Amino acid sequence: MKPAWKVYWTILIAALFVFACSPAPTPPSLPTDAPLPPPAATSVPFYLNLTLNPTGKNETGQDPADYTVAAQIPTLTGSDDPRVTAFNALAASIVQQGVDEFKSTMTDLQPLPDIGAASGYTLKYTSLSAQPGYVSIKFESEGYVEGMAHPYHVSRSLNYDLETGEEISLDSLFTADSSYLQVIADYCAAQLQTRDIGFTDIFTDGAKPAAENYQVWNITPDGLLITFNEYQVAPYAAGPQTVLVPYAELASIINPQGALAGYLP
Repeated sequence: MKPAWKVYWTILIAALFVFACSPAPTPPSLPTDAPLPPPAATSVPFYLNLTLNPTGKNETGQDPADYTVAAQIPTLTGSDDPRVTAFNALAASIVQQGVDEFKSTMTDLQPLPDIGAASGYTLKYTSLSAQPGYVSIKFESEGYVEGMAHPYHVSRSLNYDLETGEEISLDSLFTADSSYLQVIADYCAAQLQTRDIGFTDIFTDGAKPAAENYQVWNITPDGLLITFNEYQVAPYAAGPQTVLVPYAELASIINPQGALAGYLP
């Protein structure tokens, strides 16, 4: 019995040794035409789903005289994000400011002779920015009060950063130590002097490097659009004047973290 017992344990130990030294089984490979797993979902900036549409503001009244108002309010739709709500409220307030000024003009000019021309106020807007995340609106209005020699025109602008939910200021476009107003004013004055509009004497002050002279501006794909309202740099007959300042003229002073950074070479 003893020899048989030894043979039994010898065979068992040999079998265990062979099993332990055997390589692990290789898992079956997927066929080469197996579909790949779907890519991980990425979040899309909310402002890419927005649409800018006009909301009408129409009004008629008889105080202090018969008048009509027909205005367009730029309104963003597609999201209830607070930044969108803030933009819509700001745009509506700019339009309302123009309407209020028209009504105030009617009151201040009373009484005026009845010449058969109705009083009225119209306002339209143009969206100029092509950069995602930014909105640049130019408002153009015309007002007339019965008895005036001619209508008046006023341009306004709204430049808005949808990412921060804040209106963009002109100084934020440029580096802190730059004389950006001087650079812009020099270019604008040089352009205005080439036009036959009467940009001399009393009108040159309207283009000097002062903040009040550069309140109406817009971000456009080709440059910074500056608008001078009527009487600012030329007589009424010449109308409002615009100057497009190419970004190449501003490249050395553009803030690399500002709204114009995307236009740096």
